[in-house]
Amino acid sequence: MAATDRGTDVDSVLGFGIMCVFFAVIAGLVALVVSTVATSGGGAGQQPVPVPVPAPPTSAKPPPPPCYPFQPAC
Repeated sequence: MAATDRGTDVDSVLGFGIMCVFFAVIAGLVALVVSTVATSGGGAGQQPVPVPVPAPPTSAKPPPPPCYPFQPAC
């Protein structure tokens, strides 16, 4: 009788240990994914809002045309 009870206890402890290892592996994978997403900037609200660059005014004078050799305007 004692041997049978002891065997059941070992099996239950072994099953509990396997379950703990399984949950530890799952938690490790979740932590790895979360850290990867956080470092890549994929998280919501972590990237700064880009500031729009104002366009140059349209009334600005265009640059003069390039001056080539043997051109009379130069």
